[in-house]
Amino acid sequence: MRIVSFNIQNLYHRDSTLTASQTKPSTRELMTELDELIAKKSRKDIDFERMQEISLLLNLEEVSRHPEVLMRNRSGELYFRNHSAHFLPKAGYHNDWNGWVKVRTTPIHQKCILHKSNVIQELQGDVLLLQEVESQGSFRDFLKTQLPLLKYQDGFSLDSNEDLGKGMGVAVRPGYTITSITTYRACKDHQGKGLFGKDVQKIRVVTDQGFSFILLHVFFDEDTDDKEASDMRRFQQALFVAKLYKKLLSEEKTHVVVAGCLAAPGFCHSLEPLLRKTTLTSIAKHPKFVKSIDLDAEPSYMRMELRKQGIALQQKDFILLSPELYGRVKSCGLSKKGMYPGKSGHWNCYPTLKSTAESASEHPALWVDLGL
Repeated sequence: MRIVSFNIQNLYHRDSTLTASQTKPSTRELMTELDELIAKKSRKDIDFERMQEISLLLNLEEVSRHPEVLMRNRSGELYFRNHSAHFLPKAGYHNDWNGWVKVRTTPIHQKCILHKSNVIQELQGDVLLLQEVESQGSFRDFLKTQLPLLKYQDGFSLDSNEDLGKGMGVAVRPGYTITSITTYRACKDHQGKGLFGKDVQKIRVVTDQGFSFILLHVFFDEDTDDKEASDMRRFQQALFVAKLYKKLLSEEKTHVVVAGCLAAPGFCHSLEPLLRKTTLTSIAKHPKFVKSIDLDAEPSYMRMELRKQGIALQQKDFILLSPELYGRVKSCGLSKKGMYPGKSGHWNCYPTLKSTAESASEHPALWVDLGL
């Protein structure tokens, strides 16, 4: 049985706030440009247009931030109109495209979609775990149209607490059945606030031969400007999952996998309750981990054992196994073929991958083969 975990960073469209953060100029740069335009003695129309753009970027003008608009079908043409449209149905085929449609997301490049599917197609996981899935509809369409040969069934995607298209999906191939999914996104911290910005899910899978195991699909919160507060929040999340894992063991459920994005490197103190206070072990430490030696690496770089295996010290994605499953590992590894290595080319990627913008994701895909 092969389990694959991949932070795919959305399938078809991505929240504009996530893409804009990678290319958005700083506030200081925008203010400097605005000052220069204001100081001009004579300004052209293009200058006024740019000043208006900057004022919008700096939130100097009051504008509608509603994430939806109305779309009307008039004489075969589609028209958009800004409106609070919660009382109207979503625009679609059955209502002749009259209703509301989200405009807060941007489409993902077709080559990105190709590379996303290539990564999964190549790994051929029997159990597939994806982080950052925008919707159930996108997930099932992706499985059906992009991965038809793998014949995934029981594809489920649950939204996260963040309204940014960062849901979590799970699917299995024939021979495996998902019997239950429990979400913990409603759990509270010691202050009564939501513990998870995304989610933690407990998934029970049974094979046709009767072998059952538990997947703890996790997606912790990323760092914010307040690093100390972020670490504390992640520490509480790690502690919650550690307690959940220990509870499963106490119930004699010894076949447990913890997989997903922990949003911090393994040496971070915030992950200590999970990585160093439990019996869970990362597949990266297994002697059968398939080495993916980076190309053109410096000697000092190559001397580091984790780097030899192709694992960056800042790696934030993990597959952790209980002792019972760790002893059943036949092989394991990661794939960076969907990640653009840059001009230096520190690892092999798909020949069609020519730039960062065409990458499947900024994360590698992890996999493990277990003997049942």
